[in-house]
Amino acid sequence: MARAARARGEGARLRARAAELRERRTQVARTPGADDGVSLYESSAIVEYLEERYPRTPLLPPDPAERARVRIEELECLLYFTERFFPLARHVFFTPPDKRDPGAIEAARAEVRGQLGQLEARAARGKGEYLVGALSRADFTWLPFVEIAARAGADLDRGATPWLVDWRSRMRARPSYERSYPPHWRKK
Repeated sequence: MARAARARGEGARLRARAAELRERRTQVARTPGADDGVSLYESSAIVEYLEERYPRTPLLPPDPAERARVRIEELECLLYFTERFFPLARHVFFTPPDKRDPGAIEAARAEVRGQLGQLEARAARGKGEYLVGALSRADFTWLPFVEIAARAGADLDRGATPWLVDWRSRMRARPSYERSYPPHWRKK
């Protein structure tokens, strides 16, 4: 969410209200994201709000078919990839090391790599430097999941996913990436 806001040039406004926002929590006890007094949670809802609130830097293409492709990629990530990723996350991030099942972890990593391979195939067929052509909501939806999958041991591999390796490099080179990458995700 913060990465998308910064890419849209709205990061200063978001940062200015950060202290106030940390104090406010939604009724479902999730970290809120807000702008102009609006308190929201869930990244996809926040990105959609920013898209409509600040239309001068669109993250959805003007063509209806291209917009649908962006939304398809958002759904592919949020519905199908996360379904495969959660078992891996549960084993790697939430299970004590002495209770982890190496076979289950490797099977879960294989599932995640399979999903990344499907993303690679879809993106490589495209005609742009980003997942659906121009930089879009799809890129900001997928990137955090690609990054956390890497932290869980299912990193991109130049041999299997060369297009995605280059895409991730382009995304990491964006100024908004460095400003919004979670410090606790950085390798020590």
